[in-house]
Amino acid sequence: MFSYFKKLSVVDRLMLFLSRKYKESVQINEQLLKQIRELAERHRKLNCLCRISEFIDKRSDLSLDELLQGIVDCIPSAYQDQEIVGARIILQDRVLATANFRETAWRQTSDIMVSGQIAGVLEVCYLKEMPEGADSPVLKEEKDLIKAISERIGRLIEQKIAEQERRHLSKQLDIEIAKLEAVLRQMPEAIIIAKAPSGEIIFANEQAAQMVRLTGPVLSAAQDGAQYGLGFHPDGQPYQGEDWPLMRSIHHGEIVTDEEIHFILGDGRRVIATACSSPIRDRAGVIIAGIGIFSDITERKKYEEELRNYRSHLEEVVEERTHELVAATNQLQSVISEYKNTQEALERALNQNRLILDSVGEGICGLDLEGRTTFVNPAFIAATGYQAEEIIGLHQHEILHHSKADGKFYPPEECPIYLTIRDGRPRHTSDEVFWRKDGSSFPVEYVSTPIREKGKVVGSVVVFKDITDRKQAEEEKAKIQAQLLQSQKMEAIGLLAAGVAHDFNNLLTTIIGYTGMAIMKAKRADLPLARDLDQVRQAAERAANLTRQLLLFSRKQPMEPAAIDLNRTVDNLLKMLHRLIGEDVLIRTELENDLWPIWADEGNIEQVIMNLAVNARDAMPRGGQLTIKTENITLDEDFAAQMPEARAGRFVRLSIADTGVGMDKETMGRIFEPFFTTKGMGRGTGLGLAVVYGIIKQHQGWINVSSEPGEGSVFTIYLPASTPEEEKDRQAAADHTKLSLAELKGRGERILVVEDEEEVRRMAARVLQENGYLVCEAASAQQAVDAFERTGGEFDLVLSDVVLPDQTGPELISQLLVHYPRVKVLLISGYTDQKLQWPQIQKQGFRFLQKPFALPHLLRTVREVLEPKDLHITKDVHIKSNEGSHQKE
Repeated sequence: MFSYFKKLSVVDRLMLFLSRKYKESVQINEQLLKQIRELAERHRKLNCLCRISEFIDKRSDLSLDELLQGIVDCIPSAYQDQEIVGARIILQDRVLATANFRETAWRQTSDIMVSGQIAGVLEVCYLKEMPEGADSPVLKEEKDLIKAISERIGRLIEQKIAEQERRHLSKQLDIEIAKLEAVLRQMPEAIIIAKAPSGEIIFANEQAAQMVRLTGPVLSAAQDGAQYGLGFHPDGQPYQGEDWPLMRSIHHGEIVTDEEIHFILGDGRRVIATACSSPIRDRAGVIIAGIGIFSDITERKKYEEELRNYRSHLEEVVEERTHELVAATNQLQSVISEYKNTQEALERALNQNRLILDSVGEGICGLDLEGRTTFVNPAFIAATGYQAEEIIGLHQHEILHHSKADGKFYPPEECPIYLTIRDGRPRHTSDEVFWRKDGSSFPVEYVSTPIREKGKVVGSVVVFKDITDRKQAEEEKAKIQAQLLQSQKMEAIGLLAAGVAHDFNNLLTTIIGYTGMAIMKAKRADLPLARDLDQVRQAAERAANLTRQLLLFSRKQPMEPAAIDLNRTVDNLLKMLHRLIGEDVLIRTELENDLWPIWADEGNIEQVIMNLAVNARDAMPRGGQLTIKTENITLDEDFAAQMPEARAGRFVRLSIADTGVGMDKETMGRIFEPFFTTKGMGRGTGLGLAVVYGIIKQHQGWINVSSEPGEGSVFTIYLPASTPEEEKDRQAAADHTKLSLAELKGRGERILVVEDEEEVRRMAARVLQENGYLVCEAASAQQAVDAFERTGGEFDLVLSDVVLPDQTGPELISQLLVHYPRVKVLLISGYTDQKLQWPQIQKQGFRFLQKPFALPHLLRTVREVLEPKDLHITKDVHIKSNEGSHQKE
C-alpha cells in the first residue's frame, strides 16, 4: 500500500488527502446535526414539562378535570410534528382529549399510577396515516416524555385526592368542635377551659360567668380570690390564683376531684359548689391546657341538713315506739318459736326436694293448666340455655317445642305435653326435638306426667333427656357399618378381579406363546404374515396391560421395584384416566424432558396416580381441570428443613392439582387417616388417600398437600431419584442379559412342566421342545411327584404353576427339594393376589415369571435359571412400556 502511494503524483496525493478530509467533515456535520436535533427534542420535552408544572402551580384553584384538560392541550407542543399529534387521558370514570384526537395505528401509551395502582392511561396518537412498513415516527425522547407526563399526572391526582381529604377532615373537625361547644354550653355545670401556662381562658359557658366573676380573659397566679370572684374555702379564707383548682392543674398537673368551694354571686347569694379540674396534655405528654368543672351543690347541702334534723327526730320517735313493742314482742315470742319450728321443717323438705331436682341429670320443668312454665331445674337450664327467670311464666310450647326436627310448625293440639294436661294421661316420647335459646335444636326423649291436687289435674311435669350422644353413636355405628360394607364390597371386587385376571392371563399366555412361535417361523420363511402376527402379539400384550390396570383398584399387584420412567407411566395411564374421570374434566400434563428415573413399583405408583385422580374428580362435581406435572428437583439441607419429613438429595417431584372445591385446615389434617372421608354415605371407604400415603412412605418418599376452600387442591409427591451410579450398575447388568434367540436354545436339558391349564402346559412344552429341551408334562402336583419317581429325579429344571389343583407350587417344590436338592426351579402364575404367595416365593429365593409372558422371556428366564453364573443373573425386573411388558435382568 505504501509503495502504491509513492507512485502517485503530488496532485493525486493532494486530491486523495482532500477527499478523505471531505468525508470526515461530512461525518462530523452529520453528528452535529444529530446532536442538534436531540437537543431540540430535549428542549421541547423540558419546555412542555415546565409549561405543565407552571400551569398546575398557577391554576391550583381549578378542578381536577380542568387541570387534566389543560395538561392534555399542552402535550402536542412537545412533539416535532405537533399539528398531527393528538392526546387523550382515560381514567376510570372520565375521558379528556384534545379536540383533534382520534385513534391511529401509531400510538404511544403510558399507565397513570396513583398510590401504586393503575388509575388510567395517557395516550398520544400521530394523526397522519403512515405508509405500511414505515418506521415509527416516535423519537426516543418523545417516548420518555409521555412517561414523565403520566408520572406528573399521577402526582397531581394524588395531590388533589389529599387536598379533598384534608378539606373533608377540616369540615368534620369544625362540625365536631361546634357539637362539643353546644354540649358544653347546655351543661348545668360551670365549665372553664384555659391555656397553659398563660392561663388564657379559651372557653367559659354561661354558668361559669354567673358563678365565677371573671374580670379578664386571663387567670393569674397572683390574682386575689376575694377580688376576682374565685371563691372561698369552707373556712371562709379566699382562694388565691395559684391555689385555685384549675391553676393547680395547669401549672402542676394536679387532678382535683370534688373540692368544696363557696362563691358569692353578683346578687349577693352564697353558692356552695364542688370543683373538679384536670390538665389537658398533647401526645408528647406536655400540658397544653386545663379544664375546670364546678357543680352547684347548694340545694344538696340544704337537703342534707334537713335530712340530719329529720333523722334526729325519727330516732326519738323510734325510741318511744321501741318500749311499746317490747311488750308485744314478748307476747309474740312463743308464737314465733312455734312458727320457726314449722318453717324449719318445711325448709328441710323443700331443700331436700331442691337437692333432688338439682342433682338429677335429666331436665325437669313444671307446667300449669295453660301450659306456662312454673319451675325448671339446673339440668333444664344447661340443656336449653334459658335462665329460670327468662322462661318461667311463658308458654313452654312456644319456646321449646314450636317446631319439629325438619323445621315445620308443631301444632299445640298435637303436642303430647299439652295432651297430658288435657286428658291427665302420661305420655312417653322417644325421639323429638327441643329448641335452645340460640335457635339450635337437640334430640330428646321425654316423659310428660300429670300433676294432681285432690284428684284434679293442676298441671304437668316434664322429664327429658338429651339423646344427642346416643344418636351420634347410632349414626357413627351406621357410618362404620357402611364403611365396612364398602370395604367388603371393594375386597369382593378385588377377589373377582384377581380371579378374572388369572383366567385371562392364562388365555393370554397361550395366545402370546403360540403367536410368538408363529412369528419366528414366518420370519424364517420371510412371509408377510409375520407383520400381521406381530400385531396380534402386540394386541395380546395390550390386553395384559389392561388386566394389570384393572387390578389397580383391588391392590392385588405384587411389589416389584424397578427403574421406571415416571413420564412414561403417566402417558400409559392417560387413556384409562380419561375414561375414569369423564369428559367434563380436562386432563393437562406438564412432563419435564430428561426426567430422572426412580426405583419403584410401577403398579403402586400407578395406583397413587389413580387414587389421586379419582379424589380430584370427586372434588370437581361440575367439571374442571386436572393437572399432572413431573420435574427434577435437588433439595439442600436448608430447603429440606422447611418441610416436614423432607431430606436433602435428588428427587422426582410429581404434582397432581385440581380446580375443585378445596379443603379447610381441619380436613387437611385428617385426609390420610384410614376410613376418614368427606364423601356421602356409600360413596367412599376413606382408604384411597391412606393407601397413597402408605405407598409413598414405602418408597422412602413423602407427600405434601396445599388447599384452600374454593381454590382447589395440590398434592405434591417427592420420590427419590436413582443415582447415575445405580443406573450405570443396572444398565451393565442388563447388557449381560442381551442374548440372541440362538444363544437361548437348550442343550438337551430335561424340564418338567407342571401346569393344570392344558393349553398353557402344551404351549410351554412345545416352545421348550422346539428350542432344544427335553420336556415332560404334569397336570398336577401328584403327577409331578410320579414323574420324578419314574425317572429317578433326572430333571434339570421344574417349571411349575404356583396354584395347582391338589397342592401349591411352592409346597411341591419344597417336597421335591428334600429328595432332589440340585434341581432348579422356575415358578409361573396368572394370579396377583394372596394366592400368588409372593412373600413365600421371595423368602425361598425362587425365580418367578408372571403370566402372560412372551416366548423370548420364557427362554431367557429358563436359560438364566439353568446357568446363572454364566449370565450374571440379577433379580427379575418388570418394565412396562407402550408396547406391552418385557423383562430387564
